[in-house]
Amino acid sequence: MDKEQSATKITAPKPQDFLRARRPEQFSDSLKLQESTIDRSMLEYHFETLNNRSQELELEIFVRKLCEREICPNLVAQTGPTAGGDGKTDTETYPVASQIAFFWGLNETPESERWAFGVSTQKDWRAKCRKDVESIMSTARGYVQIFCVTSRFIKNSSRAELQDELSEKYGVKVTILDRTWLLDKTLQPKNQQLAIDHLGLTGSIESKIQIGPFDADKQIQLTEIERQIEQIEDPSRLTLSQVDLYTKRAIIYKELEHDAVAVEHQFNIAVRTAKKFGTQRQHFDSLYQLTWAAYWWLENAELFEETFEKALGVARETDNVEVWEKVVTLFNLVVTINRDGKCTLDVDSIEATIREKLNSIADNADMISGALQGKTSLALLDLLVAEDEEQANNTFRSLSEIADSAHKLIGYPMARLVNLLEALDVAFGDLKAYEDLMDKLIDDAGERENSRIRADKYLRRGALSSDKKDYYRAIKCFGLSLYGLYSSESKVEVFAALYMLSHAYDKQGLLWAARGAALMAAYVVTSDALREQRSSAKQAAIYQRLMWIEGQLGRVSQSLTWYHLAQLVSQTVDEKLWTEDQKMNYEVLIGQLFLNANLSDVERIAWLPDKLNQLDLGLSADALLVCLGHEDNAGSEGEPIDLHLMNMWRSIDMGAPVAPLDLYLDRWTTISSYILGCKVSVSFSVKSPCIELAQQLLAVLESFCAPMMADHATATVPAVNIDVSLEDEDDFTLRHNFDTAAQVTSAEILCSPFSITSLTDEQRDTIRQFYSEFCLHFVSVICPQISWSKIEEMLRDDKALERAVVFNCNIGLDSYFMGRNAVPGIESHKDADFEIYKPTRRATWIEHHNVEPMDWPSKSDVTEGRPKHPFQFSTMKHRELKVVSLIQENLWNQAGWSGLGFQTCEGETPVLMFGFENIAIGHKIFENIAKTIGDKDPNNMLRIALIRGISKQNPAHYRVAVTSNLDRSDDGSSKVQTALSRIHTMTPSSFLNIDRFLKDYEVHKECHVATVNAEGKLVNHVLTSGVVVMHAWEIDENDQEISAIQPDDDVIIPVNMENPPISRALAKIRSFEGR
Repeated sequence: MDKEQSATKITAPKPQDFLRARRPEQFSDSLKLQESTIDRSMLEYHFETLNNRSQELELEIFVRKLCEREICPNLVAQTGPTAGGDGKTDTETYPVASQIAFFWGLNETPESERWAFGVSTQKDWRAKCRKDVESIMSTARGYVQIFCVTSRFIKNSSRAELQDELSEKYGVKVTILDRTWLLDKTLQPKNQQLAIDHLGLTGSIESKIQIGPFDADKQIQLTEIERQIEQIEDPSRLTLSQVDLYTKRAIIYKELEHDAVAVEHQFNIAVRTAKKFGTQRQHFDSLYQLTWAAYWWLENAELFEETFEKALGVARETDNVEVWEKVVTLFNLVVTINRDGKCTLDVDSIEATIREKLNSIADNADMISGALQGKTSLALLDLLVAEDEEQANNTFRSLSEIADSAHKLIGYPMARLVNLLEALDVAFGDLKAYEDLMDKLIDDAGERENSRIRADKYLRRGALSSDKKDYYRAIKCFGLSLYGLYSSESKVEVFAALYMLSHAYDKQGLLWAARGAALMAAYVVTSDALREQRSSAKQAAIYQRLMWIEGQLGRVSQSLTWYHLAQLVSQTVDEKLWTEDQKMNYEVLIGQLFLNANLSDVERIAWLPDKLNQLDLGLSADALLVCLGHEDNAGSEGEPIDLHLMNMWRSIDMGAPVAPLDLYLDRWTTISSYILGCKVSVSFSVKSPCIELAQQLLAVLESFCAPMMADHATATVPAVNIDVSLEDEDDFTLRHNFDTAAQVTSAEILCSPFSITSLTDEQRDTIRQFYSEFCLHFVSVICPQISWSKIEEMLRDDKALERAVVFNCNIGLDSYFMGRNAVPGIESHKDADFEIYKPTRRATWIEHHNVEPMDWPSKSDVTEGRPKHPFQFSTMKHRELKVVSLIQENLWNQAGWSGLGFQTCEGETPVLMFGFENIAIGHKIFENIAKTIGDKDPNNMLRIALIRGISKQNPAHYRVAVTSNLDRSDDGSSKVQTALSRIHTMTPSSFLNIDRFLKDYEVHKECHVATVNAEGKLVNHVLTSGVVVMHAWEIDENDQEISAIQPDDDVIIPVNMENPPISRALAKIRSFEGR
């Protein structure tokens, strides 16, 4: 408690003057117009003549006040007619709670120790001290330390001799403080007013200070911080944000340039508080700030070295790159002191320790940005110890290469590097390598600033579009915003853009893209949390979004992991982030997956109810128990299960179709999505890297194609099946090929069994390039009608590939959160102690209880203020559009449809014969159709329209339209269905052949559909009843056959018919032509 040690000053050139010139805002800007001073000789005379003025009581009060500031604050006054009252002491400590003592900065525990103080003005100070100690000890109050304060001068040797004598005699520590101590402490600026107030010094001794603007602002901040500290309800349980208050207070004390003792005292309290209540990072940061203050403000070499060693000791326990960056910064000061020959630390040993840790960080492939920061710190360390210009030039060249790599990373602190290098201009400004590096960094900084300004505007536009429910426009704006923010250090804005982008994808039913953006946002905020060693509300929010998205995808294991992480984070932040309604909704979502699951899937998770209860998801556990036939274990004891409620639960719309359970327990699994109406299914082996490649592939495709819906782009292919497989290759390979001639358009991705965690920068670039090429190939396959100029516009104006690949190709982020070898399957949550609830029946709960499905209002039917129009693609979700076409456009284009023929024979089923220029491909077309709908087309999926009366000039001409029967394809899951048609105009001179065919078709109600194979033989593919005959004038604007009408058709219309349907159809067609 007693601060009598002397501190060695760091001598000229004064560090404080150097830093004040560079960072004046960090120092006091107030001006002392008149300095308050008390003359030492005058004060010494005042102490000498106290008895003459009978000021013994005044001295006692003054000494107590002074000791409260300099020794301990918990002193109680004694009362009585004369000094000391009748308590045998002039003052003594009173007990206080340990937490109060803690924040006072007391090292001892005052509730278990009592200290006594005696104050004297007598000339015979020895006799007075002996008498006071004897009197105090006679009380038997258990004092462990006694202070004797006298207004007389005492030789050091005499004082020490009497202290030892009395301490040994009475078994307590005795400390004697004389006039020298009183003079030294009283003349400190903070204590001079005590002498004026309590010793009766005459004269106006006041300081006149003109408060500067910086100090005025800091004083306001300090007042607010102290107000917050005073309002802490439970000082024994501080939150992390409350711990920060003490360090902030100490920093302001320092920058206001309070006296050194007060500044050090505040920092000591901050360090103690951070060590006891804060994180390891907070403890280090408080020590760092004290070390920094000891060098630049307090100029106390011993304190600097002492706290540097403590800070280094804390840093040894962490691999946090920002901690070690600060260690390098402090080490720079150590080297400076060492060059002056005044450092007592082992500089070489410290440097070796720092290098070892930074090399370890730089070699960490899992932390790309952190590894690059580690390399940066190593380069700066090299500069610090460089012995010649060549070494310095080589280091600056290395930093130039690091800066080039940093452009690809969100989390790299480029601005901090630029500011640090600018400060080195004094030492290295003449070096060409330094000049070249700074020129490049400054040019880059200008570009980054311009990009950031544009990005902020797009971010605001995206938010406004999202508020107006224009999610496709929002997606474009957020993507453009991220493109600009990516090269800056605006991580707050990057997180906001990614979070809102994920929300926009989700609103349009693009869950894999939503997951990809959310995963990147989680990485941004979590990497910051790890650096700061504290959780944040943003972490909890993005983890909750991920758990919800994974639940909508049917991935229970991944969803529960994010739920658990969100719960852990929520418990560490100050505000309440998890409402009961949110929790209820999540339990409904997870329970719904079980209630709609197959029995074969449910019985594989018979152990999961205990895990769900462990996670406080009791409702979800009850749903699973019902599915397993353990109704007696579900719900409240003694109450029957409400099957009606369960059925409502099963059917309620949670914002997306109920996904099938994906437990990741088989060797292969399939994930899927609807993109522009095309069902895209990706099958893959449940092992790395196939899992990561498949997940990111769907995210990239959804993200790239997302806004195309607003441009009325639709797929022409109903489905694409993609297989991701490993091939036994030693070299890194990743390639793909499409098969557009197969029954279902398919693609195969082959990759070598590379390690995600060991990828080099070049390999990561290769993966990004692969996704870019696959994405463009995919769009050309499912949307061949989209011109390359339109694709170029998307790439140039919307930065579609950057949005899709850069911010969704985050391969490896799963292992960042779940662990390098984390198992994605549900088994990762299993514990040997969990009870297994074996199914009690061999039927689903729905079948067992004979429950009928319920119709429930769909959330997707809610317009959210959108305009009502069945073909308003800009407001539709991708899954609300469904392509049901049997037409494989690529094959039809290659085949070259040349005509239609008829084969009839009395008593036999008639035949429709399709002729193609390329016989083999034409044969393949109908072979694939037969595989899709069956050789007898039981559901009449194939529709062949024979449209007559298309030309007044040539009445026998007719048009053939081959398409899918949309009336037979509606499964109720989509709002709009679309199908391709192939149209061919037949130009016979008479009705003879078609009439003969239609006569037989009317009799048999069916016909064969045939082609000629490569051997010239007629092959029947399909027996169908899907042939329809109509007159062109009958076609209305909403009929499927409108696609077969051409704007210049001169349709035959019956005489005297007014306003025939075809007039509306032609008007609509011509309006489209005019656009």
